[in-house]
Amino acid sequence: MGASSNQPKSNIILGLLFGGQVNLLDFTVLFGWFMQTWGRDELSIIPAEKQEKEIEDMQRHFDSQVEGKYPAHNFFGTYVDSTELVPIVVRAPEGIVMDYHTLLFFLIYLQGCPDPEKPVIYRLGMPSQAL
Repeated sequence: MGASSNQPKSNIILGLLFGGQVNLLDFTVLFGWFMQTWGRDELSIIPAEKQEKEIEDMQRHFDSQVEGKYPAHNFFGTYVDSTELVPIVVRAPEGIVMDYHTLLFFLIYLQGCPDPEKPVIYRLGMPSQAL
């Protein structure tokens, strides 16, 4: 699908699923959710009645990093509510459901095995800056 044959397979898959690069802000939220689920074998849930506060808190976090350039709803559209990508956490009637093992897998997966010249995770507005 137009990918170079010498490109690592993990980066090809990442490119197909998440447009080639993962935003550092997205990664920090997913990592934060992972830490909230740390060591739990059962599912963790952000209750439905707290979802709006979660989005507001996330937007404040994003704004503190890149004022007004990245709406929290974009994050939810990609990682929670997407109908085109596999959601990493899911929205259910009882709330946002998170699983420790799934978050760990996707954090590792989203980092991939990047070429040092082309970082997989980038800072918003600075795609050429390796982390």
